[in-house]
Amino acid sequence: MARKIPATMATQHPDNAMAAYWNNKKFIDTLDEVEECYRMFDELKCTEYMWDWEGKFVDEAVVEKLFQRHHDYFKKHKLGKDVFLTFRIPNVDEESGFRLARAYMAILTADDTAHEV
Repeated sequence: MARKIPATMATQHPDNAMAAYWNNKKFIDTLDEVEECYRMFDELKCTEYMWDWEGKFVDEAVVEKLFQRHHDYFKKHKLGKDVFLTFRIPNVDEESGFRLARAYMAILTADDTAHEV
């Protein structure tokens, strides 16, 4: 099987020069980041999104929420084959082991969830 290499990447960005076009907010809070991720895939056609755990709190259920809220999109655009969600995990030298463990648990849960879709 040929591996698709992502050509474009987006990531969470908590502040913008102007309000986001899709929710009219200048600050994208944690509750809006899952929607932002989906829109980068669907509307801006990014092929990779970096879910950044470094130095902040993120929604650990990102994959479950993407699949629940946008099931039809992800049935057509397979996560890990057509579009990619890359986790930037916490640096163990900078953050608590607890945060690192939660990131790895989210990865394991996401893998199980992705196989169910």
